[in-house]
Amino acid sequence: DFTQAIRLSPSDADSFYNRANTHMKMGKIELATEDYGTALPLNPDLLDARYNRAIAYADLKEYDKALADYDEFLSAKPKSPEAYFNRGLVYAGLGHDQNAMADYSEAVRLNPKDIAALYNRGLVYSRLGEYERAARDYTEVIVLSPRNANAYAQRAVTRIHQGKDQEAEGDLKKAYQLDGTLKKTLPALIDEAKSKRTVNPESSP
Repeated sequence: DFTQAIRLSPSDADSFYNRANTHMKMGKIELATEDYGTALPLNPDLLDARYNRAIAYADLKEYDKALADYDEFLSAKPKSPEAYFNRGLVYAGLGHDQNAMADYSEAVRLNPKDIAALYNRGLVYSRLGEYERAARDYTEVIVLSPRNANAYAQRAVTRIHQGKDQEAEGDLKKAYQLDGTLKKTLPALIDEAKSKRTVNPESSP
């Protein structure tokens, strides 16, 4: 019992850290941030507490606090692809696409097989209208994870924006084959992409 351990030794950072992790598992996010916040002054080198608190702050949508913790963590561990990816998610949540893309790219540089970073960078490229780069990222995800329905779905949307309707059709079929629930949401995305594209569809040979 970590609470009992804290009563016996109120200056033990590990007990606060472990109780915070328990709070996280139970969904008590605010209590977790409080315990991480108590642990860190007791042991400033407890980097996992700072990292986990950043995740907790992001869950609470306290993005500025999450960014501050990720910045501190990365200054101490600059080769953590997971931290760059998670900070990228925060930037994306704030609508800071360029910063998000930079962090996703650093995550991919550190771990070229980081499927989540590749996929999310593809989403950013798509939002920025850089469809060829987006398609390359989705393709890389598919190479690494051939049954990733969302990657096929997003590549299909990207192909529609590019006017590559035949290629998009193949991706749509594969996406639906892997995840039939996409039939509820994907058609609307396809229609939206068709209405916004600035190129004409490629004609059949």
